Amino acid sequence: MIDHVSARCERFRLLLPTRNIEAIVPLSPSERITPLQGPHRRAQAPLAIDLRRLLGAPAAPPQTARIRLDWISSDTERRAILLVDTVDEIVNSPHGHLERLPLLPLRLLQLCDGVLHDPDGTYRMSVRLDVVWPMHPWSERRLWRQSIVTLVAPGEPGSEDFNPLVNPLS
Repeated sequence: MIDHVSARCERFRLLLPTRNIEAIVPLSPSERITPLQGPHRRAQAPLAIDLRRLLGAPAAPPQTARIRLDWISSDTERRAILLVDTVDEIVNSPHGHLERLPLLPLRLLQLCDGVLHDPDGTYRMSVRLDVVWPMHPWSERRLWRQSIVTLVAPGEPGSEDFNPLVNPLS
């Protein structure tokens, strides 16, 4: 049995291994999620991966509450901030109950081990233990670029130059 954090991103339901999640923190209403505007090495605000955008779902409305998952690899060498819509529960999923679905896009096949049937007739995608961010192929580079966002809090560098008319969140 492996414990997983059950999270939602729009219509997608994800299972992330708890051993890779260091913290689950609601974003404060004052923090803004803004698209990355230049090279990521020059970003002054913390970078995050918006899983909603990575999955190809529409961007969340600006006032929607979001959850920050602090992801860490098992060897503690790699870290990432993941943004999801909600965290539902901790789920125990037994080994061997995952099914592969070849109809998923390549970017999801690299992200997930498989899917788990839910009692309500839907599926939960199980994220790989120690998944490598970003994933390949490079044909998905544009989608990855769009999924990297900055978390800007009022008073931090970069918050004064945000203009929703110039830099829309969608």
